[in-house]
Amino acid sequence: MSNLIQLCDALRKKEKRVCLATLALPRQNGQIQKDINAQIVAYCARCDLDAHPVVLGPRLDIPVFQRRKNRSFDDFRFNAHGYHVLARKFSEELISVMTAVEWVTWKQQLECGGH
Repeated sequence: MSNLIQLCDALRKKEKRVCLATLALPRQNGQIQKDINAQIVAYCARCDLDAHPVVLGPRLDIPVFQRRKNRSFDDFRFNAHGYHVLARKFSEELISVMTAVEWVTWKQQLECGGH
């Protein structure tokens, strides 16, 4: 977790927007997943009021990612359907972040006379 925090902090210092997803581990790793995800949620909460907060999401620790129909034969990785669900969740979360970045860029261009 400390490496992940260092990476996120380095990106934030460069004024990048950072989104941090929770983990979607198989059921047999339930307690590990809960502990790590609790740390991820706590870290995002600590950064919430910063100039460049870490956005929590998408949440991969929700039941849809534990369903057998979304897992491959080894129950560790996603199958094609699971990756489709994953892509949809990421797009739902990231569209608002990307729109905010785009708006800031357009606003800066408008304020500079479009140059």
